[in-house]
Amino acid sequence: MEELYEKGYVERVPSGEYVMPSVTAVHLLEQDKIAVKQDNREVTALEILEDSVRASPDNILRYFVFKDLRTKGRLAKVELNTPFIRLYPRGGRVGETPATTLIYCISEDKPVRQSEILEKIKYAQVARKSLVFAVIDDEMNISYYAAEEFQPRKIREVDLSFPEVEGIVMHDRVIVWDHKAGNAIYKAGFWGHFIGIAKPKHGQYYERPLQLSLTEACYLAEKGKIKLYKAGTHTVISVKEIIDLHARSRMKGAEKIAAYTYWRDKGYIVKPASKYGVDFMFYELGPGIDHGPYMCLVSTPDEMILPVELIRAGRIATSVRKTFVVTVVDGDRVVNYKFSWRKL
Repeated sequence: MEELYEKGYVERVPSGEYVMPSVTAVHLLEQDKIAVKQDNREVTALEILEDSVRASPDNILRYFVFKDLRTKGRLAKVELNTPFIRLYPRGGRVGETPATTLIYCISEDKPVRQSEILEKIKYAQVARKSLVFAVIDDEMNISYYAAEEFQPRKIREVDLSFPEVEGIVMHDRVIVWDHKAGNAIYKAGFWGHFIGIAKPKHGQYYERPLQLSLTEACYLAEKGKIKLYKAGTHTVISVKEIIDLHARSRMKGAEKIAAYTYWRDKGYIVKPASKYGVDFMFYELGPGIDHGPYMCLVSTPDEMILPVELIRAGRIATSVRKTFVVTVVDGDRVVNYKFSWRKL
């Protein structure tokens, strides 16, 4: 029995007895490594699995993942009192080698709340393990993705040395018509985008108006660096009014402003990134100078998200050599986590 313990098949409980999780028993029964009897009758793997899933539906997912890891030769152990599978380093032995990873199993199309993801990340942190989500699709294909809390470093102070500019609010964006003012703020921090210029070059002067997103306009208005007017009038729009307009015009408007402010205040150049299926791209130096290291999806603790959406964004980020970050805004609190593909 001790050998089974060291190989991760049974758990030793405080009474000194050994207990085998039902998921583990199913796997060993399928390989004819054990026999299970009840009332002098041999119990089949299917019967145990059905009973296990009736008790906890997620056990079917843990069964698929445990089987996959064991087939790959990995030392994996199903925890009795948590939803996790504990993964050990190659060549390790239970009781001698500490586990390095906790694996949490979820269905590809079952929505999960962001607060639940953050709770799992925090649990793994406290346990001093890395956290991996095993995402299972309808054909039992399993993708492994690591999730970990992430605190970006501050890289510089925001350059707000340019004079206050004037902008006209037109529908859901802001136009700076003064070419000189537009070039000044673009040079200072890549604010906005010149109309009609696909890829502005840093340091080049453009005789074009500059378009700002509402998010950029809100940030600059709160910093006292832009005065906003309603289109066709001389009516000044207050900071509160432009923020309210953003909230009406954009889903999660307040959260996007908070996320934008969080990253801008750390010195990153923040640009829209809807073409990548996320909210923002973060540059350290600026577009055209460096390749932005981070792609960001903005969320809230209560938002339900499909794991497949995280996978899509994560794969896109990997394909363009960027780190996929989820920024979760909870009132005045901002928490980030990275989500990246992991080979197990």
